Amino acid sequence: MPSLGRIPPVAAGLLGFALTRILTLVLAGLWNAGSAAGLLEHLAKGDGGWYLEIADSGYDSWPAGRPVVNGLQQGSNLAFFPLLPALIRALTSVGYSPTVAGLMITSVASLIAAWGLVRFGERVATPQVGILLAILWGVLPGSVVLSMVLSEALFTALAVWTLVHLLRGNLLAAAALTAVAGLSRSTALALVVAVLWVAIPLLRDRAQRGRAIVAIVIAPLGLIAYLAWVTVRVGSIDGYLVVQKQWNSGFDFGISLARTVVTHVTSDLLLPDTIVSLTIIASLVLLVLLFALRPPAPVLVYSVVCLLLIVGQANYLNSRQRFLVVVFPLLLPLARGLMRCPMWMRVVVIAVAAGLSAFYGAWLLNVWPHSV
Repeated sequence: MPSLGRIPPVAAGLLGFALTRILTLVLAGLWNAGSAAGLLEHLAKGDGGWYLEIADSGYDSWPAGRPVVNGLQQGSNLAFFPLLPALIRALTSVGYSPTVAGLMITSVASLIAAWGLVRFGERVATPQVGILLAILWGVLPGSVVLSMVLSEALFTALAVWTLVHLLRGNLLAAAALTAVAGLSRSTALALVVAVLWVAIPLLRDRAQRGRAIVAIVIAPLGLIAYLAWVTVRVGSIDGYLVVQKQWNSGFDFGISLARTVVTHVTSDLLLPDTIVSLTIIASLVLLVLLFALRPPAPVLVYSVVCLLLIVGQANYLNSRQRFLVVVFPLLLPLARGLMRCPMWMRVVVIAVAAGLSAFYGAWLLNVWPHSV
């Protein structure tokens, strides 16, 4: 960006993103009356507790791993993918507390992701757009999760570098990263499809066929491995779906979500449900605008599949705002639009967005009683 002088794009993007995290944490800490212990507890709230439990005690047996309350079997921790807990356990083995280990992983992963967003922006547009992508990612409504013991930052780091390698033509590196991402979140399916989209046409080229076959085999390995393990653990061919059903979750192509969003937008103005609903609507609009920009096919494929998986899931409206954090290509239309604005306007927009995001994130940590 012109006002950043000779600062390299990656440094500028990392600095801008880091400032968004610092602002959120400072405000959350002040809201929490300066209690460091209390803030750490809030940063591991909700699903963070599940990851920490898995890191400490491993996965549940099936089906007796959780108690029955009011006649209903409680959700199993088999719903949570193993990469983040495994990394937490690795750090706790060298002396870090589980919560600190989780926050260290999230912090490093978010910075790696911001670095990747700058490189991603360079590939699809300009270095300045890449800087804006990193900063905008840090001011999303759900960006507080990038400072919590949750898997969004880790998955995004793997996802953005997967797309960067696909755009650079490094198919095998992209496939390897996708395999690792498959141990992080079910949305790795979007990365698998993106890799296959690039690899399958190469099967017609003798010179590229071997590389394409290796990529096709490697990319889904992580996702398949965990789902297969859950299948064996549960003792049913649809094991992961059974686990999801225990959580009252599933996939209904967005029918239940559409009803909920309409309710919250038109009548039941409950924070944060209304914010989440508006964010979902904005994401769909941004997807249309992304198509209009005609980015490379893997970018569109990842965005469409990822958004379909997030929107099509039934139940748990509140969690969608953090799920949407991983669909970073949707920020491209915003970044491109901001680049057409005068510098002062960019600064004002980003400053206001950062302030609102930090306030909302601090509120979610300190006031909202449920999982973020």
